[in-house]
Amino acid sequence: MPTNSSTSGSERTFVVVAAVSFAVVIGALSVSYELLVRTSEARYGIRRLNTGSPLSSSPKIDALVSDLAAGVHYSVYALGTSRTEEGIRSDEIERTAGPTFNLGLSGTSMLCGFRILELLDERPALIVAGVTPMDFTTLGMLQGNMPLRAARDSLALLHRRPDAIERGPAAAARTMTYAFVHGASPARRRSLGQWFDLFQMHGDLLKFINNADAVAKQDYLWIRGFFGVPRIATPERFRELQPIGIPAEYVEEHEPLYAELQEAVARQRKRGTEVVFVRLPLAPIPRAIEDAAGFDRDVRSAAARFGVRYIDGSALMGDAFIHDRRNFVDGGHLNASGATKFSHVLADALRVNVPTRVRH
Repeated sequence: MPTNSSTSGSERTFVVVAAVSFAVVIGALSVSYELLVRTSEARYGIRRLNTGSPLSSSPKIDALVSDLAAGVHYSVYALGTSRTEEGIRSDEIERTAGPTFNLGLSGTSMLCGFRILELLDERPALIVAGVTPMDFTTLGMLQGNMPLRAARDSLALLHRRPDAIERGPAAAARTMTYAFVHGASPARRRSLGQWFDLFQMHGDLLKFINNADAVAKQDYLWIRGFFGVPRIATPERFRELQPIGIPAEYVEEHEPLYAELQEAVARQRKRGTEVVFVRLPLAPIPRAIEDAAGFDRDVRSAAARFGVRYIDGSALMGDAFIHDRRNFVDGGHLNASGATKFSHVLADALRVNVPTRVRH
């Protein structure tokens, strides 16, 4: 009997020690994480910032909608494919045209960008439409389905009815908890997989706490939708046009999409928004391939019919720029250095006809 009593006492002691140890560890982790969250918020603010480039188009749109929900609107939007996304620096355009967001989406027709702005009911002073042959292909339209869905989902959250918000004691308790324990809020929660990615890719901890996309060292430049790639094109890549089949698809599929673009431009102009077509600078060989498909002729003709200004980026920058591969990632995409130079010149070209007020 004494033996059983002794064993039972040992078990109780173990349970108590284990429970206390568990509580201490959980408390230490919770306090440590709360301090990190508070430090991150002191540096970057409570609202999610673009401290890391989004891993897909959906978080990029979420970042825009987050700005809109916070009352931050943009007077200029840049639309287009990855050429726009990697070629037009938001902060440079802002210098002369007002607050700018780069809504370029890799592999996606700019027509989808027009649709997203309409869904969000944004009325900017200016839309800079980066025109490429891919904008007028079935592939470019199909790949726009995901960002369009993301915009619809984000719009539903942005315009959620006040009476649809959860109320009652549970909601009040949750709000109070988030107010006192910032680390408990949904915006600060991170999964084990996200933590694994952070440590595997040696990302910045405080940026990661603010923005779950910031899991890796930020080699790329990310400024309000602009995605700057530092890499310089090799001689081989400088001659490449990717995807290689787009000019042929453009020849077969472009006509009805020009008609759709005309309607989209007309709707924006009716809302008081100016539209400018911009063809970003290309390396000489890719430019010649696209021109052989008739794109230069067609887009100039379309701009004249639609009554919008057209800016040829290659002509704007001159031969020395387009023959220098140090400005490019590949034949069709500017790198961060080239985009900075081009965007600075483009901003000056846009200055003459762009009001700087924000329309929304």
